[in-house]
Amino acid sequence: MTTTNPAASSRNLRALSALTDRLDDFRTDLPVEPRLARRDPARLGRLFGLRAAEELIADHGLRHPLFTMSKDGSRLPGSAYTYAQRTPGSVTRDMPDPSAVQARFADRATLILEHLHRTWRPVADFCRRLGYEIGRPVGANAYLTPENAQGFGIHYDTHGAFVIQLAGRKTWELNRPIAPFPLDDQRWRESMLTAEDRKTLRDSGPFARYELTVGDVLWLPRGWLHEVFTTDAAPSLHLTLSVPEVSPHWLAARAFEGLAQEEDFRRELPLAALASEEGAREESARMLKELSAWASRQDAAAIAERAVAALRTFWNPPRPSPVTAAILSDADLDSAAGIVTIREAVLAVDYRADGALVLHIGDREVAVEPSAAEFVAARLEADDPATMPIGTYLDGLGTRGHQVLRQLLGAGVVEVVWDDDAGRAMAY
Repeated sequence: MTTTNPAASSRNLRALSALTDRLDDFRTDLPVEPRLARRDPARLGRLFGLRAAEELIADHGLRHPLFTMSKDGSRLPGSAYTYAQRTPGSVTRDMPDPSAVQARFADRATLILEHLHRTWRPVADFCRRLGYEIGRPVGANAYLTPENAQGFGIHYDTHGAFVIQLAGRKTWELNRPIAPFPLDDQRWRESMLTAEDRKTLRDSGPFARYELTVGDVLWLPRGWLHEVFTTDAAPSLHLTLSVPEVSPHWLAARAFEGLAQEEDFRRELPLAALASEEGAREESARMLKELSAWASRQDAAAIAERAVAALRTFWNPPRPSPVTAAILSDADLDSAAGIVTIREAVLAVDYRADGALVLHIGDREVAVEPSAAEFVAARLEADDPATMPIGTYLDGLGTRGHQVLRQLLGAGVVEVVWDDDAGRAMAY
């Protein structure tokens, strides 16, 4: 069975090209050194901006911790800028208190909008596309910092990040990692830098200093120490697109998940096994020998299946149209005018023995019946934009085209962009 990634096979890196002018640096590996690129401010500005940040706080019903605030290196408690909204018969807690948010911001606290890959459609769509291009799930946060302020102190992250400057200026001071390639459970702690370490860093100055302006994109590899602040008499907004760690250690962890199925590795050790260093060495040597024998018997294909399944649980889900799929009748689809567009949803495809096309969407699968499989696969592989009039798309799907189109709409594989006069389909 062959599994392919439709986006990767086309190699149309339109999202990645919006972030870097050095595509070759990202084609096979993530750079381990910072990269700064000057990109199109107008194109990047369509992802997010100051008005979007205010709209999320004012109108979208966000609840803490989907938004947080931080000042001088510490996150403020949610109680400092949230309230409980009361309506007859119910209470919604952790809502943004506009006056409190304003007061904290005026007092030089940074506003952080978390998980924009779930809450703001332009960012979510871009993250999906970028994720399909680089083969990793991508998340997004935005940071709105007042003038002459600093949200966090020096630290490192356990993920890589594209930093997009959207408004104002922000200064980034970088230093080389003290713990190269940190894993997810090796997160930053203040104690990692002693007072003497901090003095040395201050005296020597940063390894690199970037003054980001609107349209600048900085690639920050995981583990690099960074300190970020504003100095201008104007607020600064940047968007961070995070790329998670997927290392040999991560892959090995998926392999060792199989140990839980081995009775010999679940047995208790002798009571005195670890009572002394000598006994512990003997048990460790025995364990390593047994572990080596166990590892030699493992099937790489089974480990790969577990690894792929584990990573897919982190992918951003597609934007499905379940209501549209439920209410559109065959007659509605036949009489409607519009365009069927492929959404950034399918991570990989393969075929079942009966000829059905299996679409992998995050941790879910959609099976397209054999009569429509070849056509759907061809549209996924088509050059962008993979669009087609509704009637043409239905013809390509075959005799059960209406049912298959509703299936794809409900799963988020496609969407229909209706014409303004799309008739009954627009009346719902």
